[in-house]
Amino acid sequence: MNLLLVLQKGMAFLLSALYAAPTQTTDPPKIQGYVFVKRSHQASPYSLGVYKNKQGKPVFIKAAQSHWYNLYYHNLLFEARILKQSCGITFRGQTVSFPQLVETRSENGYFIVVTRFISGKDLSNFPLTQQLQKYKEVVTFLQKQKLPGVPKKNGIFFLAVLPFIFLLALVKHPTDRSAIVRAFGYIVKNYAEFLARHRLILTHADLHMENIKVYKRQLALFDLAQMMYTFAEYEVITTLSSTRNSNQFNELLLRHLLTVNGSLRRFTSLLLMYCSLHNLTSTAEPKKLRRYRQLLDLGIATYKRSEQKPVVEIGVKGNPL
Repeated sequence: MNLLLVLQKGMAFLLSALYAAPTQTTDPPKIQGYVFVKRSHQASPYSLGVYKNKQGKPVFIKAAQSHWYNLYYHNLLFEARILKQSCGITFRGQTVSFPQLVETRSENGYFIVVTRFISGKDLSNFPLTQQLQKYKEVVTFLQKQKLPGVPKKNGIFFLAVLPFIFLLALVKHPTDRSAIVRAFGYIVKNYAEFLARHRLILTHADLHMENIKVYKRQLALFDLAQMMYTFAEYEVITTLSSTRNSNQFNELLLRHLLTVNGSLRRFTSLLLMYCSLHNLTSTAEPKKLRRYRQLLDLGIATYKRSEQKPVVEIGVKGNPL
């Protein structure tokens, strides 16, 4: 099941490199039994909105055009499965939860996911120190969870996909050829680093401050479509890749990471290069592309001066993060 899911999403990813899902700028679709209230975000590949049900209670609706070649459609199918498995409850003894699923349906060319509306504030509205503290709480919470049906992406997976993202990155960004080729060479040279690591933990893989909402002393996680079991470092790197965090938060997170480890260790710098190559397969807006290039350069630079001695892993037992 995991292999089938990975292959399915992998094929959708390759096709999405050729077909870019349009950013939704119009109102979300009309949905039978619900009344549209307002858009949730101004720019997204999904249709996102707040609606009211027949009882007049607010719900949150996320929809994607149900084309088989649309990566976001496959992502939303997976997110719906995660929400069904989690049942929307707060895990025992934890202050972190997922939204409660109301229903899923296909209608008017859309796949639609309806969840209970959560009135709270994005974590981005809180002071930087609280953002980092709550972020750590979420990472710690996730690494303790066991969710069935979530794909596992180990070193073999990363190395198998590497040639494809390398070629796509070259095609999409030929002006960055030198850095892309150098990063690819470093990763290939150190392929054993990926194969030697066997511990995989649950990661959100898109954990920016707008995907964490604070309400009633609880933390709710949104956008679960990228969730996977993989290397602990992956969570922090994907967070650093997001432009939805403030520059101050990203700098604080990176500084904390550097303080904990002394310097980004060899494997972390390799994974940072890998994730940056993966991000460069997209045709993202200039602000995001600048961020991806900066992290690619950071990965290359820190690889060159990385130390050989082992360092405590990011986000696992024994590390403050």
